[in-house]
Amino acid sequence: TVLLDLHPAIVSAHFLLSLAMIAVSYLLYRRGSDSGDHPVTIVVRSELRWVAFALVVLGIAVLVLGTIVTGSGPHSGDADEIARFGLDVRMVSWLHADVVLVFLGLTLAFTLGARLSGAPRHATGAGLSLIIVSLAQGLIGYAQYFTGLPVPLVSLHMLGACLVWISTLE
Repeated sequence: TVLLDLHPAIVSAHFLLSLAMIAVSYLLYRRGSDSGDHPVTIVVRSELRWVAFALVVLGIAVLVLGTIVTGSGPHSGDADEIARFGLDVRMVSWLHADVVLVFLGLTLAFTLGARLSGAPRHATGAGLSLIIVSLAQGLIGYAQYFTGLPVPLVSLHMLGACLVWISTLE
């Protein structure tokens, strides 16, 4: 990544690959806490499983759009040799925010569906955790957008992206 002058496409791929590694690590962690080798037991309605799948897909879209926003803005790479995607950062930011709002709406639907369908407490708790982490991440995103993208907030937003991703996988 550094040898390629921090080109935004390479930086984006690096970050997204890191998120894939987080997903695999989290899966190993969860499976490692299972109490033996037994068949999978489905504990939620099939509709909730579809909503959860849609949340993961939408979460990936949010993360990809987030890297496009970064690659279009002032923190897109090497300070000496700035390369950007060439997209209007304001428009891409709005698209990213719009998809995040759909993600939040789907998270609310999942959480409400889990609560009303009698799903295990863990499912409802996971939905609530995802709502809280996503709202905190949104606050950071809006704060960085309206304060000129200070580096500490950008870094905090990247950490938040990882936490939202882990919460989505929960």
